[in-house]
Amino acid sequence: MFERLLAGIKASYRQQQLVAFFALGAIFTLLGGFQAFYRFTNQILAEYYLQQGEATAETPEGQGRLLEATRVQPGWARAHLSLARAYFNDGWYVGAAAEGRKAFELAKSPTEKSMAIALVGFSHLSTGESDDALDALKLAVELDPANAKAQAALFQLEQKLSLQSAPNLSRPEFRD
Repeated sequence: MFERLLAGIKASYRQQQLVAFFALGAIFTLLGGFQAFYRFTNQILAEYYLQQGEATAETPEGQGRLLEATRVQPGWARAHLSLARAYFNDGWYVGAAAEGRKAFELAKSPTEKSMAIALVGFSHLSTGESDDALDALKLAVELDPANAKAQAALFQLEQKLSLQSAPNLSRPEFRD
């Protein structure tokens, strides 16, 4: 039925997608009422914004689309994590940490939680907040021991902190 409808329309691929979207929306409305159609529409819209934003995350437009995906589906951890990555790659570490925390709170699996909190840790490392970074990276490794990036960053940070706290034996007060 949809094939005949779409074949009859000499239109672009995007226009064909739009027709199919409205046809599916009508079916959802008949089967589940307007709430089902509303949820379906929001999910499709959020997926669209997420795909567009992830493809161009290094640009302000891409980050705007990712932000819009978080607004349309505020409970979706993936959108917040993608936005946090975009902010981190753009050098806005405070924003990356905030979005990473939201993604951490919303994530369901330990792996997703580990990726989100690791990004928070990387953001704190970038701003020189070693104690906060240490806590976040320890949690990331605890949640997912296979998170190699978090493990490597945690190891380097622990090495750096241990060197900073070690006494300087060449100072006069430590000499015989």
